[in-house]
Amino acid sequence: MYISLGETVLEYSQHFRLYLTSKLRNPHFLPEVYNVVTIVDFSLTLEGLEEVLLGIVMSKERLCIAVE
Repeated sequence: MYISLGETVLEYSQHFRLYLTSKLRNPHFLPEVYNVVTIVDFSLTLEGLEEVLLGIVMSKERLCIAVE
């Protein structure tokens, strides 16, 4: 498998990683992007982190109730 970078063609490596950063507070990406990348938000506040963790717990509890 090969990647075209400008006029250069490079062989694809499984070890290749690309890290991008943004100063935007809430960047918008196409759904296709979310399917192939991992997005990490390092700008969480304590309240925001609590909401994320609560959401994870609630989804796990719903899953347990649905299985029963």
